[in-house]
Formats: sequence, C-alpha cells, structure tokens
Amino acid sequence: RNIAGLPREKKNRSGVATFKQALSNRLFEESLELFNNKQDEYYSRAGDIDGYAAKASARQLIGSHELKLELKYRQAESKTDDRSKTYSIISTSRWNLFKQGQIRSSLEIYSQSLSNINSNTASYILTDNKTGSKGIIWFLNLRYGVSKSIRINFNISGRHSDNRTARVTARGEMVAGF
Repeated sequence: RNIAGLPREKKNRSGVATFKQALSNRLFEESLELFNNKQDEYYSRAGDIDGYAAKASARQLIGSHELKLELKYRQAESKTDDRSKTYSIISTSRWNLFKQGQIRSSLEIYSQSLSNINSNTASYILTDNKTGSKGIIWFLNLRYGVSKSIRINFNISGRHSDNRTARVTARGEMVAGF
C-alpha cells in the first residue's frame, strides 16, 4: 500500500487445519490455526504478531435446532516479546421458531494472561480483541418473517471484562419488500 508517497505495510496470513467427525446427529471438530499479522506504525497498534489457536468443539443437532460447545486456547507473541494466552469456553445455539423465524445466541467466557506488555494497553491483535484478565462476550439474534414481504430482525450483544465498563448494544429493524 502506498499512502502519500510512502509505502505502508499490512499483511495478515493464516492457515487452518480442521478435522471433522460425524456420529449420528453429533458433530465433532478439532482445528489448529497458525497466524502472522504484520503492520507498520501507520496503522493502529503496529506490530508483528505470530501465534496459534487450537479449538475442539461438539455440536448436537436436535431436529432442526442446534447446540454447540467449543473449547479454545490461543497464544500470541509479538516481536517485542509481548505475550498473551487466552482460554475460552464458547456456547452457541440456533433455534427455529415455527417455519418463519430463528433465534441464535452465543456466550463466550474467557480468561487471559498477558506478559511483557511494553505499553499501557495490549494490541487488539495480540489479545484477539479481548480486554482484561477475564470477561464475557455474548449476543442474541432474532429473525422472524411476519409474512412473505415483512421480516423483523433484532440483535442485542454485550462485552464485559474486569478492566472496562460493560457495553451492551441493541439494534432492531423491520424489512419490508414491495
């Protein structure tokens, strides 16, 4: 990228290997992701960060509904020796409402340890956009078709951590086609 005659560098590389197994109406997945993010001082939170994330999940189908539980470990390190380790438990669900609607939800509880941080706050790339040493990220989404031409969408989400004020966001919309 060339901005104002100066070259600016931003590279994000990642590779993922995933293994999937099906057993009746249960699905199991294990994955390993390797990543490298590099961006210069022009961008917010410059740095060169390498790491990996390992995940294991189990998904249960109950008719047309779905429940999923995932365990995740993520480790990242910058070239200046900043380090983060994050442990997460993530629960997601999808419930169909009659034939015209769906409710989706997600809840992630995490614990994070940071070491050798050389500034007041750690880079969001280093921490996977998670703050503090523990926290919760959640959302609830409702999509419902009132008729063939009218649909209602409602979202509410939140982020809570031990070092920041909680943030809750809600959004609703009605979409009509004519």
